Amino acid sequence: MKKKNRANWFTFLRILGVMVLWSFLVPFQTFSHQVWAIRLFVILVATDALDGWIARSRLGQPTKLGKMLDPVADKLLYLVLLPLISMGAVSYFPVIILMARDILVDGLLRTSAAIKGKVIAARRTGKIKTDVAFFLAGVSLCRVPVSDMPASGFDMEFISWFQRWPDWLMFDLNCSLAIIALISLVDYFFFNRQVLLED
Repeated sequence: MKKKNRANWFTFLRILGVMVLWSFLVPFQTFSHQVWAIRLFVILVATDALDGWIARSRLGQPTKLGKMLDPVADKLLYLVLLPLISMGAVSYFPVIILMARDILVDGLLRTSAAIKGKVIAARRTGKIKTDVAFFLAGVSLCRVPVSDMPASGFDMEFISWFQRWPDWLMFDLNCSLAIIALISLVDYFFFNRQVLLED
């Protein structure tokens, strides 16, 4: 495996892993499905951090393909928020704002830049937005009630701890994602406004 392609393989695996994850989500049939969905989600989030570290380390190097695929893999992963809306585990408004932000940044700004031969670099606000989306998705996966939850066990204790979080805390977390997504949208367009102004 070429040194510069090592991080890309983790990105490809993450995209494939999201496809497997979705097979557990429509909706959870059993407590076992919920547990394995949570475990797989945590692994996929961990590989997101891992492939970034590899790309920046001596084990690999950033590539143009990696810069394009990594945001796509991130977005596919936090799209698990969509079925979680129908399960009543997350509100629809932060997800709508998140999707609108991604459409404008990736569909308009990054596409315009690509046409002009430029690449929009990732910004800190975008990374924070992704981290908050991952956290909300992970917590929400735990908050979906299932009928066959066992009376004891580590998995039950772990999941039920998140289910005991008060509604106001989840509301604040939902609002935080919406606000951060909006801040990220403004940040990207302000610092890359020249891309849209150029002929």
